[in-house]
Amino acid sequence: MDRANADWLPAMQAGDGARIAEAYAADGVFMLPGGQTIVGRAAIADFYAKQLAGGRRILKGAIHTDGVGEAAGGLVIEWGHGGATSVDAAGNETTTSGPYMTVWKKEADGRWAIVRNLIF
Repeated sequence: MDRANADWLPAMQAGDGARIAEAYAADGVFMLPGGQTIVGRAAIADFYAKQLAGGRRILKGAIHTDGVGEAAGGLVIEWGHGGATSVDAAGNETTTSGPYMTVWKKEADGRWAIVRNLIF
């Protein structure tokens, strides 16, 4: 979890959707504040690649974990807040921020992967 969270900003700044999505299980789900749901690592990678295309650069950002707890079935729930500031090709700056809740599961190969990620 710490490694994935630490790599989130550098991967965003690199515009690398596949690298961002590496933290997800193959069937992981990403839910956006408006209710849009993206299912599957490949679709999540594609979503990020499209969001970061067109000259948009990520200037700064962070993920701050506020808590972690164990859940039934060997799941781990992480919650916190995060956000990023970006600038588009025209020089317009945008900052997004808010809380999140992420559910992690240990995969058969021993790595922890995101099975559900909700940003609010």
